[in-house]
Amino acid sequence: MIQYSFVHSTAMLNPDGDVMFVTASSVDGEYEGIEIAKDWENGQRLYEEGKPHEAMGFIGKGYTKQGIYVSCHGHELNNSQDVEFLPRQDSVAGSMC
Repeated sequence: MIQYSFVHSTAMLNPDGDVMFVTASSVDGEYEGIEIAKDWENGQRLYEEGKPHEAMGFIGKGYTKQGIYVSCHGHELNNSQDVEFLPRQDSVAGSMC
């Protein structure tokens, strides 16, 4: 696992339509910490080859997202990331008929 620090921000929509951003680190002066699977990219390669990949931190991949194992404040989480969407030729042709 690799540890990263980040600024935790929250966006809120006011009734008048304005967006307000609240940054937690500006309030308490501390950054959030998160641990991300160190070898998830190799796990992704193994997944695509149909080989065991779970121990590498790569959870899996769907049509629009892929999952990577992360840990934050002792909680095991799935970090969902968008994947590049390139429609297959046959699915595009089928939707145009």
